[in-house]
Amino acid sequence: IGILHLQSLKPRAYSDQDVKLAERVGSQIASSIANAHLFAESRRAEEARRESEEKFRKLFNEAPVGYYQFDSNGHIIQVNRRILDMLGYAPEEILGKPLWELFDEKEVVRQSVLAKLNGTKPLSDKAFERHFRRKDGTTFMGLIEEHFLKDKEGKVIGILSTLIDITERKQAEAAIQRSEKEAKRLAQVNETIAEIGRIVSSTLDIDKVYGDFAEEVSKILPFDRIAINMILKERDAYIPTYVAGKEVIGYRPGNIEPLGGSITGEVTRTRSSKLIQEDDRDAIANRFPALLSFYRAGFQSFLSIPLISNYQVIAVLHIFSTKPKAYTETDVKLAENVGAQIAGAIANAKMYEEMKKMVEHMQNAFLQLSTSSAQIRSASE
Repeated sequence: IGILHLQSLKPRAYSDQDVKLAERVGSQIASSIANAHLFAESRRAEEARRESEEKFRKLFNEAPVGYYQFDSNGHIIQVNRRILDMLGYAPEEILGKPLWELFDEKEVVRQSVLAKLNGTKPLSDKAFERHFRRKDGTTFMGLIEEHFLKDKEGKVIGILSTLIDITERKQAEAAIQRSEKEAKRLAQVNETIAEIGRIVSSTLDIDKVYGDFAEEVSKILPFDRIAINMILKERDAYIPTYVAGKEVIGYRPGNIEPLGGSITGEVTRTRSSKLIQEDDRDAIANRFPALLSFYRAGFQSFLSIPLISNYQVIAVLHIFSTKPKAYTETDVKLAENVGAQIAGAIANAKMYEEMKKMVEHMQNAFLQLSTSSAQIRSASE
């Protein structure tokens, strides 16, 4: 790693004994230099680890679903921002609180949680529903999935759970159930929605999800064209990432289109669904010039749904029909319910790709840290 030079103006200034002495001095200096290098490398690895942890915390907090963790006593020890928004609490108001205090049926949940923690009751292998109570006293229906947290010896030290607010889904189901005329269709709708839920949760391959998703949607919302347009906010544009059904000249997957003058742009701006079935094509075309190509292709009914994740419109789902007045307000609610599920799949797929990159970075950082620590121990010995 270096060479130590000792030089003198005197002739024959050093003896063999001086050589041995200098070698001993050099050995100590070499160890100090090596340790300094290892320390610097270790510090860089530690900084990389902290950076990776910060990225993980950011992803955790910005996840489109709620996360909460409770310890072996059933007390909450970690929550993400989505949970706080759902329940209306500040972090200091919820951390340390018994988990069952967040539910409408406190005693039922308390007994269930403690039984799972002490091993007398297994975790549910499927997502299940519970009524949560917000800080202001109002309630909502949540869909929960649980996973045990264990220490190195395999002992259960807590449970990590995910939470999705399914209030809108329940309201949509209730609205459909109130209609006797739609009773027969309701069975098909529920079956299809459940299948869509299974599809979007079965894989993070979003391209596979799109195809199966469109097939299931066609069972409850007949269409001649379905498309998902991803929003390119920084470019004020969108890109069709999935298209199936009747073709429209000039509109293909992968083409970048401007948001201005399009239904996609209107839905993105208003963050609300759009149903267009008017007969006055000229008025509609003046407002949305991009629709002219679709009118020429024979479409007459247009249903567009914002796909929202983390309070941002990330994409727009379009369901178009060549039939006049093909959709009702009930169909709008149903499409919103369906859209909420595919929005989660899109957001999770994007987050999964980001987390894969982060995990690879963390693995490299931990490998560097482990190597540096081993070298430091070796040098110290």
